[in-house]
Amino acid sequence: MKCMADLHLKPANQNPDATAKMANLAAEMGFSCVGVTLDARMPEDKKRQVLSEFSEQGINALSRIDLAFENRQALLRAIPKVRSNYDLVAVNCLNGQIGSLAFRDKRIDMVYFDADRPGMHPSSLFGMRADIPVEFNFSNILNSRQQRLTLARVRAQFAKAKRSRAQILVSSGASSFLTMIGPREMMAYTNIMGLSPSEASAAVSDIPMRIVRNRLNRRSPDYVTEGVRVLEA
Repeated sequence: MKCMADLHLKPANQNPDATAKMANLAAEMGFSCVGVTLDARMPEDKKRQVLSEFSEQGINALSRIDLAFENRQALLRAIPKVRSNYDLVAVNCLNGQIGSLAFRDKRIDMVYFDADRPGMHPSSLFGMRADIPVEFNFSNILNSRQQRLTLARVRAQFAKAKRSRAQILVSSGASSFLTMIGPREMMAYTNIMGLSPSEASAAVSDIPMRIVRNRLNRRSPDYVTEGVRVLEA
């Protein structure tokens, strides 16, 4: 059986009960791995506590930070500050300038876009770098103020990403257990958006799990840098 992942959960960091409910439901839904967005201002012990709620359910929990800047220089300053402190670094591409930088920077694990953001046309960026996953968050899509227009726009983006051979990653983007989506539901939604069943499965399993394995390998004490490890004599 394939491992399923939701790499974008956003629990209320100051509400342990809400986090526990999300962790319990993630386990019931069959997720083996999650990415948990944490506030950079949270004390380290609180961050560990949030992640432990998922670990106690037998789920690999990776720390994640979402960077959202409209200024290129601000993003460049932020990346090195967070790269070593979080398993996953994601960039919300608020404009074309930020998107262009995020697609080129190999310190970024994934990029995503606000479905409702006017004037943003991410499809023009999809061909820039084939190895960075483009994340689609269903809570963002399903809770859109103009759902019909947003669905049409996102379907077009899925089609463009597919033509550009971009790696498509889907997540829930859930901020509470009420907005969480199971892996089968995510695959069904992705299939409706225009991906084949095998592509929809990869978007929930193969692609996110590839990121997970890469990041878990980096936790190893013998890891130095990409392709370099310390070997015992």
